[in-house]
Amino acid sequence: MAHSSVGVLAVFTLLLFPSACSTVSTMQSTGSHQPTSAIEAYLRPVADVNDFSGVVRVEKGGKLVTELRFGYADWENQTPHNADTRFGAGSITKSMTASLVLLLEEDGLIARNDRLSVFLPMYTQANEITVAQVLEHTAGLPRDLPPSAREMPDFDLLSWLNEQPLQSQPGEEYSYSNIGYDILAMICEAVSGKSYAKLVDEYLLDPLDLRASSIETHVENAPNAAKGYQPGPLPLDVQSADFPLAMTQGSEGLVASPADLITWARAVLSKQSAHLFEADGSFIGSVRVNEQAGRTVYRLQGTTPGYGSAVLMGPSDDLYIAFGSNLETYSLLGLERVLFEIAISNDTGGARVRKPTTVLEDTHRDLVGTYQHPRFGPVDIEERLNGLYLLVRSTGWKFYLSPTADGELVFRFFNTRIFRDENGTVKAEQSLLGAEPETFDLAPLGDSAW
Repeated sequence: MAHSSVGVLAVFTLLLFPSACSTVSTMQSTGSHQPTSAIEAYLRPVADVNDFSGVVRVEKGGKLVTELRFGYADWENQTPHNADTRFGAGSITKSMTASLVLLLEEDGLIARNDRLSVFLPMYTQANEITVAQVLEHTAGLPRDLPPSAREMPDFDLLSWLNEQPLQSQPGEEYSYSNIGYDILAMICEAVSGKSYAKLVDEYLLDPLDLRASSIETHVENAPNAAKGYQPGPLPLDVQSADFPLAMTQGSEGLVASPADLITWARAVLSKQSAHLFEADGSFIGSVRVNEQAGRTVYRLQGTTPGYGSAVLMGPSDDLYIAFGSNLETYSLLGLERVLFEIAISNDTGGARVRKPTTVLEDTHRDLVGTYQHPRFGPVDIEERLNGLYLLVRSTGWKFYLSPTADGELVFRFFNTRIFRDENGTVKAEQSLLGAEPETFDLAPLGDSAW
């Protein structure tokens, strides 16, 4: 992940690269509440400072309420989004992987109580783990592969797993694992003799007529896919996500339009594809359920570098809300929940919007240093070729920091402004969608700490 005067250049930039928006609306709710104008009023200020780019779609009672498009599918060429623009859907793929396992079980090719050793005898711990435990994230498998492993040209997942301890005893604890769903995709391929992408096409995408969806190794390989971006320097205020590694298959890989995500969500909720909800109320496939505004809602959400997508299902209102974004900022965190509140007429207030980006000056460079972050641990703010970055030492992550007025920096992945207060103390104020601002100190760390 990568990340003088304020007025003239900032205004010039917004004029030169305005956040495009178009709207399709075929139905509005009765009464005074207008979802289209309400969503536009909430997201427009966020898009105007280049912190949201994508498509938002709302359906109710099986009919389109509104579809709004912000920003660009291709920022360099100012190509707008359209109804079929596709976005990386990240972990939403897991719901398709789980459905595929259950459908192959119906065909007699897999049983959920099977040990992994039935399919993957080369994995030394396979006899301790069942397919059901992998589906339920209780297998004790590691969460993710380290980037260094994925970069190896001859990398073999099972050989790597043979060298890793289980995180917990299988069946005892919930421990979210992307690797587990990659293993499920491998099992599906092993029992069918077909590729994971071909299986998803045959069992799910084709029967449901999801024509703006596909399984890919890179998002931009998909037809009509948006290019992925992250915060970056002026004049665009964004930069390419530039993530060369192929997406793993099973935990991610889905590229889809918001309209297709809603069709998929309807199939999941109606059990049209496969039954992801167990008799005891639990669920598999990374479906999330919670209470919101006195209603039970279900969500599917996922991100991959440069992209984020989500779909929220409100069955009591027959309300479905989906978005796809090609700009990885804080606006991806909980946006579907805010849009749901807007759609059911609840007042969410406005989003807390950052100041526009300006040119980098010495007052911004004055914040260069090493600090203790309350969540990330030791972090460095340092200057690189095209600007200032925040580097997380524990993970190697780097995030572009946007300079704004008054010598402040903004960590746009979490809408966190970094500044010195009147006493010279370096502070950070985080303002996420639908949440109260949170302020904390960034305590400086000297070289002696290392």
